[in-house]
Amino acid sequence: MSASILLVDDDPLLVRMMGVMLGDLGRVRFATSGEAALRQMASELPDVVLLDAEMPGMGGLEVCRAIRACAEYDAVPVIFVTAHRDEEFEARGFDAGAADIVNKPVSAALLRARVRTHVRLKQALETIRRLAPADPPAGLEDAQRSGTAAAAAAAATCARAGDALSP
Repeated sequence: MSASILLVDDDPLLVRMMGVMLGDLGRVRFATSGEAALRQMASELPDVVLLDAEMPGMGGLEVCRAIRACAEYDAVPVIFVTAHRDEEFEARGFDAGAADIVNKPVSAALLRARVRTHVRLKQALETIRRLAPADPPAGLEDAQRSGTAAAAAAAATCARAGDALSP
């Protein structure tokens, strides 16, 4: 697997350390601010973004929201790399559009596994989008409606027989 990985953290030492951990997975680029990360994404779209949650200026949550606001970036997974270990931050991170969260101190094995997983998922999504027709085949909506009607009829039959389907 050869991936394009964008590491975003205001700590140059951590950026270098993660770069070494991930170097053999593909091309690793670096940004030390949220603004620089967005500029890099505009010039070359990465396969995955590893994003620090707490940075001066534009913080990680704001960067993640900006990435999600751009339709061209919608398939790019964002993985927060953070010292936050509380559920509240995790919920805010996922609400902002994160695909995953990795806690600091970073485990090389876990970081590599998560990056590989999210790159594969992105590649699968891109393949599906490439192979899917731009317009659904004629009659697809009718087939979906008849399938729903058939399911409702089956549920009614079971209910009359005393074998109601559970929700």
